[in-house]
Amino acid sequence: MLMRRSFRQASPRPSALLSSVAAGREGSARLALAATSSQQLWSTRALATMPISATLREAQKKLDGNGLAGIERLTAEEAYEVLQSRFAEYGTIRAGFVTHLFRKAQTPAHLDRALEAFYFAQSQLVEPNEHMIWEIIHACRRAGEPRRALELFVNSAKYRVWPLARQFNRLMADFMAAGDHEGAVLTYGALRKRQVVPNAQTFGLLVRAHAAQGNADQALAAADEAKRALQTETLPGPVADALMGVHWKAQNFEGLRSLVEQTSDTTRSLDGALYASLAHLQANNVSAAADLVRQAVTATPATTEQFEKWANTLAEEATSANLAQPAAGLLRALTGVAPADAALEELAAQLDAEAASAAAAAAAPETTEQAADSEPAAAEADGAEKKEEAQA
Repeated sequence: MLMRRSFRQASPRPSALLSSVAAGREGSARLALAATSSQQLWSTRALATMPISATLREAQKKLDGNGLAGIERLTAEEAYEVLQSRFAEYGTIRAGFVTHLFRKAQTPAHLDRALEAFYFAQSQLVEPNEHMIWEIIHACRRAGEPRRALELFVNSAKYRVWPLARQFNRLMADFMAAGDHEGAVLTYGALRKRQVVPNAQTFGLLVRAHAAQGNADQALAAADEAKRALQTETLPGPVADALMGVHWKAQNFEGLRSLVEQTSDTTRSLDGALYASLAHLQANNVSAAADLVRQAVTATPATTEQFEKWANTLAEEATSANLAQPAAGLLRALTGVAPADAALEELAAQLDAEAASAAAAAAAPETTEQAADSEPAAAEADGAEKKEEAQA
């Protein structure tokens, strides 16, 4: 059996990235374990006695020579095996292979293995470059671990990496999608700490994050901060759309309608059109709501899955506000314009049933009351009749 040659003993050097990442409240133990285990997994004994695997043989067929040519054809598992094999053979680590590990990482398990290699590469005095750091950040986002990406954003200056507002925005959106609203707020704090200039999208995400945490006052304060920072008297579209959700949740319908009127010329995203269309439904103006959603769908086309999710959210919010009937009319008005026609008709039928059920429930107490009122009168009439019979 072919065995890998032993190599020089690694000289551990604490990872500069690890010290900052491990200080975070979440994932510090896991990251510290990854850095420690990297020294064990890449030790002389471990690699020198490791047999050549089928994965490594397959990987070697894809590579052209001993350089990096052909590396793009390797999977995450194959790149990891080649990296270990070449370190065992030559006692060096190529930064290109480490970068490729992150480029191919799709899952938390892939990310753990890539970080293990990254920590060990640092112990071998391999300095990460800007390209590698961006690949690590992207890998963290793909693996659904934005907290790790946030730590890199905070400390990336030491690697001469300077994230822009749009990149912070993507990370904030990742946190929102994962339901980690605190993480989105922390990302905004990191943006400010790095002295990055926020844009309208940044403030829209910040307002949504505060609102999702139930902090309506902070959401309103973030909207005011947006006007000051962006030097505008009117709220930009993303901020106004987010603030509409705050007004809706607080049942501040007057504030919601006012905001819709102030931003009537704004082209909204589909998400932004949600609460604006609910404001129109509350005024029983189905046609205005339909026009607004049509414009949003035209401006930012959505997939069938995205639109179905939007329609379900609309139905839930409308039902809770006793707007099931006009919401059903809105969904039918969108047939043929938005994707998922069949799903819209089915959802509209459910809303019709909800409206009918609510109307029946509202009428039931009145019928019971009338029956209760008629009982004493009937008893009195019956008593009078019996009295007349007795006198006769």
